[in-house]
Amino acid sequence: MRAFSKTSQDIQQLVKAYFQNDPYFPHARDSDPLFPSLKEGYLNACGGFIEDGRA
Repeated sequence: MRAFSKTSQDIQQLVKAYFQNDPYFPHARDSDPLFPSLKEGYLNACGGFIEDGRA
């Protein structure tokens, strides 16, 4: 484990790790009725890490 430096390279590594653990994590889908709540909670939890405003 190492510190998270908030660079785009770190984000790519986090995405890769997420999908390598794919069987253990549910996938959020826009069509899921709970998706808006999930998206809002995610953005609130990591708002300081998101710099360009994309969601």
